[in-house]
Amino acid sequence: MTNLTLREQYEKYIKLNKKAVIMLTVGDCAIHQKTRESGVVIGYGHELVNNAYQTTLKVLVSSQNDTHQTTSIKEDLYSEWVKTDDKE
Repeated sequence: MTNLTLREQYEKYIKLNKKAVIMLTVGDCAIHQKTRESGVVIGYGHELVNNAYQTTLKVLVSSQNDTHQTTSIKEDLYSEWVKTDDKE
């Protein structure tokens, strides 16, 4: 068994996935690729998918209509969210 440094693990991950990784951090604006809901990343979580834990993002989503504004926390797999420059 080999002990890889974090840097080596990251480089191995990039080679396996053959794409650049854009990290979302707490405070970033994010948009859900399927629902198009957007908000601010407030935390992380995990979900068991096919016997493996996958990282999730917790995003504070606001929606507004003519009479009131609602705020909710949406959590989904990290891969379902993309970073956006939109300010809430």
